[in-house]
Amino acid sequence: MEEQTVQTLKRTLRGRSKADYTSFFDDELEASEQHKRPSRILNTTAIKRADLSKYNKNVQSSRLLRLPPEVRNRIFRYAFSAALVHVWMTDDEEGTTGKKPKLCRSICLADTDDEAEALAIREKKTNGHENWLDRHTKCTHGSASTYRVFDNERYESFSRASSSNLVSPLDQLRTCRQIHSETALLFYQENTFQFCYNVDLQRFLEYLVPAQLRAIQNISILCDDGWRGDDIYDVKQIKKKLPKVKALTILAELQGEYDDFKDAQKELIGSLRMFQRLDLEAVNMAAYMWSETVSERWSKVLGGKRDEMEEDGPSRAQLNKWCDSVAYMLKQDFVEDKEKRKKRKHEVKVREEGL
Repeated sequence: MEEQTVQTLKRTLRGRSKADYTSFFDDELEASEQHKRPSRILNTTAIKRADLSKYNKNVQSSRLLRLPPEVRNRIFRYAFSAALVHVWMTDDEEGTTGKKPKLCRSICLADTDDEAEALAIREKKTNGHENWLDRHTKCTHGSASTYRVFDNERYESFSRASSSNLVSPLDQLRTCRQIHSETALLFYQENTFQFCYNVDLQRFLEYLVPAQLRAIQNISILCDDGWRGDDIYDVKQIKKKLPKVKALTILAELQGEYDDFKDAQKELIGSLRMFQRLDLEAVNMAAYMWSETVSERWSKVLGGKRDEMEEDGPSRAQLNKWCDSVAYMLKQDFVEDKEKRKKRKHEVKVREEGL
């Protein structure tokens, strides 16, 4: 009897997972269940005969659906644009939620998005500015630190979607079939998805269906110790899963003494190469910097002179120069890779014609 009940529950969960696929995260599903995803967008044109009359009535009576398509599209784009969306895995090892790890999302509540923040950091002449976490204290997210910060009350509110400022635009996809068919990919096309840990990005790529991944055009990452390491996603898989990404925003948090900083630089650049095959049109990068220790060797790390450095570390000009070199590397790697493929294709063609 118990076994039969368990099997019934599993079938129910699987069915619910398919029905709720447009939401990143089903709050009652464990991480193992979250991998059981559909492989395509829900077919909204398959209407049951019993529901056909209701469908036609809604189309004719709804003020929204009676609007011209171009007007509806403008409304939908406004409704589904949330600017920045935090994506993270809950961390049960820290005892922060008391639940098994799950993939979560929340709409950013900061005053500016990461792209605007990167520009603001680069324009400042000193390093005395707030860090990334300070700017997102209003948001529910996995913090990019050696620990993760969760406001349990606000996280629970987000899970139940009971707080008005945390309601997701994706909830609108459940209102009717026509709205779903017209807007299923807008949330992914119009917003920037932000990650603090590479494992968060990996789970995100595994979770969405291919059509949703192909719709994503903007990504933002925070690089600190949470992004570096050996657990780097395969470069070819990134290109395969995110072929339409055009803009990448990188905010790096660099801190510590000389040796730590030098190692951090190397690991950071190595980790960022996972994005080198993307056809990026824009790479916006800026570095936060603060340090409790000042060393004469800072200038050697960033290729500057001591008199060009600020009292509390490297100058903003030095950091901007380093960020520019990393951004150039990411875009140039793709250009060079593209040129190599073109050259190989030409060589093969010449050999075939010679035969």
